[in-house]
Amino acid sequence: MISVFSVEKAKQVSAVADAYERKQDVLLRVHSRDDTLFPGMEGGFYLDELEETANTISQLPGIRIVGVTTFPALSYHHEGAEPVATPNLDALIAAKKTLEGLGIEVTQVNAPGNNSCSTMEFLAERGVTHVEPGSALTGSSTFHLYRDDLPEDPAMVYLTEISHIWDRQAYVYGGGFFIDDPPVQMRETFQRKALVGSTPQQLLEQEAAFLGIGARGGGQFAAIDYHGILDPGDLRVSVGDTAIFAFRAQLFMTRAYAAVIEGLRHDAPRLVGVWDWSGHRVGGDLE
Repeated sequence: MISVFSVEKAKQVSAVADAYERKQDVLLRVHSRDDTLFPGMEGGFYLDELEETANTISQLPGIRIVGVTTFPALSYHHEGAEPVATPNLDALIAAKKTLEGLGIEVTQVNAPGNNSCSTMEFLAERGVTHVEPGSALTGSSTFHLYRDDLPEDPAMVYLTEISHIWDRQAYVYGGGFFIDDPPVQMRETFQRKALVGSTPQQLLEQEAAFLGIGARGGGQFAAIDYHGILDPGDLRVSVGDTAIFAFRAQLFMTRAYAAVIEGLRHDAPRLVGVWDWSGHRVGGDLE
């Protein structure tokens, strides 16, 4: 599948596919004018323009419309930690009906955003056929911050170390931070922290406040995360100490490596392999 956001892109995809004598299946990204749109993630076709748009794209020789998608279909609702539909989800279902009314067979209704096992029934009942598993695969969705009864177990940490200490603050190597939950961080009761220490026991005992990345200051975000900044307070920390964070990660957006470990449940950990951000294995044979 290829998701298209414009008629122009649909024409480009069609031209390439047609040159190879293929039909490329595409999803149309759709929105109502009341939808939730994240900055930098805007784009797609408005519902009130969808019929005309779909008729135009359907005439292109190299592609076939097979479904619709949007983002985000679900929002995180703190009270009760239950999924709540965004207006986007209603728009998604309305778009499906519009396409079917034009005689287009819709085989995929794709509703990404805040998905986990606990949201599958909620979405399926509303006509959704596909989702993105996202951070639920590692038990690190926003829902997991507040609920211990979800079927996924947290299974991922971000591991780094203290690079240097400057003006009583500890700087840790960056390159893999992906923290996109400012609505959660802005809650007065929420303070993101990191475990810091030189031994396993010390790590479990020492929690340092996380001040942000990039530009110095609390809660700052930056395009390049050279370092993460910790406030160790009265904790005993030194250059080279390990720092462990727990947050959602999207490896394709970082320069960090992913190390997969098995056997932790049986106290027999084994490093399965190390991969770069694009999924290429590095380091050769580990056996």
